[in-house]
Amino acid sequence: MDFTRTPGPIGDPFLDEVHRRHPDVDVVVLPEEAGTRSRPVAVVDEATARALTERTGAEATRLWELMRGGDAVDTDAPWARLTRRGAGVRVATAQAVARETRDGAAMLSRLRDALHGWTVQRIPGPVDRLLAERAGATVTASHAPATGVVVLEVASPPVVVGPTVDPTVDPAVDPTVDPAVDPAVDPAVDPVEGDG
Repeated sequence: MDFTRTPGPIGDPFLDEVHRRHPDVDVVVLPEEAGTRSRPVAVVDEATARALTERTGAEATRLWELMRGGDAVDTDAPWARLTRRGAGVRVATAQAVARETRDGAAMLSRLRDALHGWTVQRIPGPVDRLLAERAGATVTASHAPATGVVVLEVASPPVVVGPTVDPTVDPAVDPTVDPAVDPAVDPAVDPVEGDG
């Protein structure tokens, strides 16, 4: 693998800012793995983006309650928002935090058991992490045993908020429309919940 030093901007707004603030730090950007293909980004209107944010928040609340398992832990209720991820791309995210938990590892185990149909990876270490992906949606959770903090984040597939999508557009002709992830094309498919 060849490495190329780039003295100027990297091309990613976040990494460019890290590089600008910390010029002494080497930033390494790895190429995409061979065989991975990015999913087409759905174009949705404002109402659909708001509904996606609400569904993402509801899914985070459902998963958070399953993680807690009825235990009374000091928690912040999940909250959802639409965040920017690149030029024009938005992702609905919802987060929740628990502090001073004694059973963070059990909370991550309950979450893993609840994620049927997801690709789940558990990464042990000083901060125990769980990563899950399905149809472009992601669930990440972490537990820091030293502090007892548990964090959950649920993210929708990325969308572009733009003009209303014409449901008669043929996805084969317009690659930006993917009926598997675009609720405007197929309202029966929930990008966060999936189709079953």
